[in-house]
Amino acid sequence: MKKLAVFAALFGAAGIVMVILPLHMQMTGLVLLLLAAVMGLSAILWRHPTKLRQKLIQIMAVAAATGVVVLMSVMNIITTSGQSDWDRAETSEYAVVLGAAVNVTGGPSRIMRNRLAAAMEFMERNPHALVILSGGQGGDEPKTEAKCMYDTLLSMGADESRLLLEEQSHTTRENLLSSYAIIESMGGTEKPIALITSEFHQRRADFIADALGLDTCPVSAHTDRWFYRVNYTLREVFAFVKAMFQSGAE
Repeated sequence: MKKLAVFAALFGAAGIVMVILPLHMQMTGLVLLLLAAVMGLSAILWRHPTKLRQKLIQIMAVAAATGVVVLMSVMNIITTSGQSDWDRAETSEYAVVLGAAVNVTGGPSRIMRNRLAAAMEFMERNPHALVILSGGQGGDEPKTEAKCMYDTLLSMGADESRLLLEEQSHTTRENLLSSYAIIESMGGTEKPIALITSEFHQRRADFIADALGLDTCPVSAHTDRWFYRVNYTLREVFAFVKAMFQSGAE
């Protein structure tokens, strides 16, 4: 049981670091803290084992293992169901790029860069479509996400005349509604709207778009750091559940 106590301490320390530091890995940190609590409590109970305590340890072990399996299964479903549909995207008249965090320096976060790489690929494969950059300004961001994406795309060689900014939204739902309002103001479209976001976010974005009655097709950005992909996919599990409840309440 000493090894279990050591692992509990390691998981707890890693969880605290992820929760406290601005690493955008709070959800992973919380899961590690929960696992650390289960292991730590099991180690304490095992010091003076009784039939009741052994039963409690077994229940906690089964619950923890089941939770991990369920989370991993749902995470796999989220990522594998967020594949790009280029056949439809190449017929689109509009694309919407969903915003991501802006660094304190005003530059794009790594997640945003990944999405902009996908946006550039879309613009190359569909040279006539307009691209709406959607995202407002968070409390810790020096500029709107839309403006940051605009500046970065220009530095990457994008055609300025094809870029439109939507700078008021703060949630995925607002991204979609505000961007669609821009499309409607320009005469609307009968073609699917290409939805450009990270692969871990694509499934929830598609779900919200469907709930709003919007015809979209996915263009998924690859997250090039595995630990970011795991962390944000884990967060998406809980965000997707929230989106389902919000949709059911409407």
